[in-house]
Amino acid sequence: MSLVMFQSMPALFSWIPIDESEKRKEGSTRLPLADWKYRAGFSLFVIGTSTAMLVTICVLSLRSVTSITLMKNSSNVLINTITPVGTPFKTITPITEVSAIQQRTTQAGNIPLKLKNHRFHFLVDKSGHFLQPTLFDRTVGISRNFGQVKK
Repeated sequence: MSLVMFQSMPALFSWIPIDESEKRKEGSTRLPLADWKYRAGFSLFVIGTSTAMLVTICVLSLRSVTSITLMKNSSNVLINTITPVGTPFKTITPITEVSAIQQRTTQAGNIPLKLKNHRFHFLVDKSGHFLQPTLFDRTVGISRNFGQVKK
């Protein structure tokens, strides 16, 4: 899209200057091309916008939890998410390093989980199926402090 924008962006509005090489072609029926500075600027804008959208989609897909499994020794939790390519991404962490920001019984659609030493919150969709909700509330659903002083 950016390449097409750079090669053929017309000067449709009066505030966009016309390219000097296009002024010489008076008999042409094509719309005049915009000046190269405007074409380059709009192309860079399209590249920046599409890159921001791609990064946002990647981060959101890595944050959405597909399943939470309590490991057999009951001190670790396996959190499954899906990468943007569709492959599973698994994170094993101790229960003491998982903190639920909200309770399961609140009205919000997602339960944000904070994992210690992870940059973003993981999101658990409440419309999913909780096999043992009381076990979730007693293990993963507890709000922990991680040694930070709350103000």
